[in-house]
Amino acid sequence: MYRTLKADVKSTLAEVVAAHGCFSLMFDRWTDKYHGRPYLGLQVAFIHPESRKPHVKTLSVKDLDWHTGQSLTNYVRKGHEDFIIGDRTAAPLFNTHDGAANMMKCNALLQVEAVTHCVAHSIHLLLGVHSLFKVPDIVDTIKKCKEPRCISKLALL
Repeated sequence: MYRTLKADVKSTLAEVVAAHGCFSLMFDRWTDKYHGRPYLGLQVAFIHPESRKPHVKTLSVKDLDWHTGQSLTNYVRKGHEDFIIGDRTAAPLFNTHDGAANMMKCNALLQVEAVTHCVAHSIHLLLGVHSLFKVPDIVDTIKKCKEPRCISKLALL
């Protein structure tokens, strides 16, 4: 099944490249909370040259040795080589990610045309990291909501 799906994705991406189209490599890395292992997911987004419809395909999810810019670059290049037929310069390369320093380093090493920062990550960083938990009243409210008596009252609703 995997080989069939991979062949189909490769064929479609070859059509995109042949039609002088472009695609966006989207990738994100995270660390497993339980075992502390780093992972990277790689997706490709493109507009199909015939149907003119947008598509997003997951190319892979892999555990990595390190979250360095170089290891991320190696993994993205490998994914690109596995799925994109032809020279890497045959189609402009764009990517979307969270804007972390190691992702930006990966961007520079890959020599991408343009970067789009993921809107969901930006909102999460704005609300969840840089502001939400820095406002004392909000922190107190969240703590109260996590108390057992509050959770049991919610369960009754």
